Amino acid sequence: MVQLLLARGDEQEAFGLAEALVAADPASVPGLIALATCQRHCRQWAQAIATYRRAAALDPHHPGVQAALATLSQRPVAESGHSKAAVAALIAKAEEAYAEHDLAKALAHVQQALALQPGDSDLLAASARSSWQQLAWASRRWRQGDTEGAMKELDSVLDSDLDLSELDLRPAVGAGADQPDGEWCRIVWHRLQTCNRPLEAERWRRLARESGCTLPAPAQRPVLRLVHHLACSGGTLISKCLAALPRVALLSELNPRSRYVTEFLPAAPLRLLEKAHRSLTPEEIAAAFLAEFAQVLEIARADDLDLVLRDHSHSDFCVATEPSNAPMLRGLLEDQHPLLSVLTLRHPLDCWLGLMHAGWQGQMQPASLLEYCRRHQAFLDAYPGVPWFHYEDFVLKPQAGLEELCDRLCLDCDHGALERFAGISISGASGRGGDRIEPRLRRPLPEPVQLELEDPATAQGLAELCERLHYQPGDPFA
Repeated sequence: MVQLLLARGDEQEAFGLAEALVAADPASVPGLIALATCQRHCRQWAQAIATYRRAAALDPHHPGVQAALATLSQRPVAESGHSKAAVAALIAKAEEAYAEHDLAKALAHVQQALALQPGDSDLLAASARSSWQQLAWASRRWRQGDTEGAMKELDSVLDSDLDLSELDLRPAVGAGADQPDGEWCRIVWHRLQTCNRPLEAERWRRLARESGCTLPAPAQRPVLRLVHHLACSGGTLISKCLAALPRVALLSELNPRSRYVTEFLPAAPLRLLEKAHRSLTPEEIAAAFLAEFAQVLEIARADDLDLVLRDHSHSDFCVATEPSNAPMLRGLLEDQHPLLSVLTLRHPLDCWLGLMHAGWQGQMQPASLLEYCRRHQAFLDAYPGVPWFHYEDFVLKPQAGLEELCDRLCLDCDHGALERFAGISISGASGRGGDRIEPRLRRPLPEPVQLELEDPATAQGLAELCERLHYQPGDPFA
């Protein structure tokens, strides 16, 4: 949202939003990144570096933070000599083109400047603003009957390398108009597909649908949404809210590796073969899963459904003697489909108490809180760059949380899902249940857990994990 506000030129509002995020949670890495982005945009280089360093101290492995620090450290070289003068001249030409409403030429000049000064936040914002305005201008030209001009503007936008998936495309779709032009929506959607921009195409399809223009899901390589979380982390509540959204089909606790149910399997001939003959190889498991999943995709496309796959991450990380270093579901799908993914998280001590209450802690060996912290760290390591959503934030502000999840997963947001979720039945309901979304006090600490917390190694392992997740070890709410 901050980047979108900056792209529109709303620097004051962007700063206000970023500062509010940091004030609400000084240890929020996304909030610090948002503030640093605003500072870079306003050429407050020293402040931006300091803010990024604060974020790096909280999450040393965050790729965006490290990339930003690397870029900022090179600024004196990038801005020296003839390069700086050339960039200034290109910006002046871009402003002249803006004044003449020649957005294609303006974008070309901005892109040339970016080639001389890569990573510059001002130029990136100007490039985003150019593309956003140009796409809206193309839509306007189309509605005015200027087909040739509209296609020229559209071609210029699609020839750029800018990621449009985070921009507000509503003006370009025609949202707010009496009737969006269905043919224009289909043309842009088709061009985004053919230009290998599947995530932008999916966002365009969603906004077109909101505006009354229905576009089909792509026949090949549709976008898939994945939700990853560990057991007893509040994932069932969040998943039920997603499942209650319109046109969503949520496949709960999906993982080809899982072999939990072993007795009554009348509709699973390969599993029965395993019982009668031998275990399947990983390659055989993958082939069987993908063959069946292909039929799921066919049905979802025919019925115009948005698939959300709730990964059973517990099978990958909290079973047997070692966590997996290659999550199977994502590994099978990422080469074949564009993915939109989120990790939902909860205070690790509450997760461990939930596992003990359900009697599942013995599925990992050794069955200890320290081992659970190690496996939880492995879970986080397996998904670099995937956005985090905290269960505690969701139960405090469910409407805002649902909006943020829907925006990330490119789903139609309907607050009514927060009323309908209690009527949704899915697997994995390991928690305390109920039909209200609200914070709850932590379960009482059993004596074995109290003894574990007195162990220095366990206390340190929990503290390190909590610091990475932006929790305090003693936070009282579950």
